[in-house]
Amino acid sequence: MTFSYDTSYHNGTNEFVSGDSTTVDHNIAVGDGRLHTSQGTFIDNSWDRTGDVAFESTDPDAPNFLRPTQDCGFADIGAYAAPSN
Repeated sequence: MTFSYDTSYHNGTNEFVSGDSTTVDHNIAVGDGRLHTSQGTFIDNSWDRTGDVAFESTDPDAPNFLRPTQDCGFADIGAYAAPSN
């Protein structure tokens, strides 16, 4: 299983379910906790970086809901940064 370019916000544990064959890359987890696991492969996620994620809006009705601000250092990961297919 692969989790890529996702944003988790106040979901209770901020955890991506992982196992030995799971890859978790370029994700943002903010809120009620941090990911604590040693299973799987983790690549350039918010918990791998220093600093705090800042969002343009945390209002679910806003068009920029959970979009990281450009100057917070996290705009290149998470749901808004997902590469086009």
